[in-house]
Amino acid sequence: MKIKAVIFDKDGVLIDTVKFNIEAAVRTFRESGIELDEDDKKTVIGRHPADFYKILEKKYKFDYEKSRERQRFHYFQLYEKIKLYDGAKELILALKKKELKLALATSSGEKGVNIFFDKFGLKKFFDEVVTFKDCKERKPAPDIYLVTAERLDILPEECLVFEDSPVGVKAAKRAGMKCVAVTYSSSKDELKEADYIISNLNEFKYEWLE
Repeated sequence: MKIKAVIFDKDGVLIDTVKFNIEAAVRTFRESGIELDEDDKKTVIGRHPADFYKILEKKYKFDYEKSRERQRFHYFQLYEKIKLYDGAKELILALKKKELKLALATSSGEKGVNIFFDKFGLKKFFDEVVTFKDCKERKPAPDIYLVTAERLDILPEECLVFEDSPVGVKAAKRAGMKCVAVTYSSSKDELKEADYIISNLNEFKYEWLE
């Protein structure tokens, strides 16, 4: 079935923020005397803080409310340094010229989305923006992508999703959508559920839209 809409995750797909999310978590837990290991850092990738904190609560003892406040502080301090991945703007413009509907579906909140749009001037190219507040369940549940498809008035099977994390790929596939995974923050093996795997956005093949 021909693709009629393309849905982008934001962090780790269009902008290089995964390292900031991990670093913010590392700094926050370090303030409580906790050093996150590599498995903990992988838990952070692709998840909203409210979700990865629930997982880490099973392993460590910490004050959730205090930690969440400090995580926000560290994250947005780092977030000011965000940059677009190479080829991101060009890909968005090329897809828009093909008269496809474009949407941003992100686990981040409005503040992060607004900073992203203000800094890069991309808001006008997106037909819909869906954040975690619009969904009952976050990734790996399919809610965010099903809500996006509904708002676009496009069938799920007519949507192509760009993701970078295993939980994001799982959410896209559970929604019944095609998925392109970019290995910016996860390995090919971790992203093997995706329909297509690329190492950067410049490797995207437009025939996949057919």
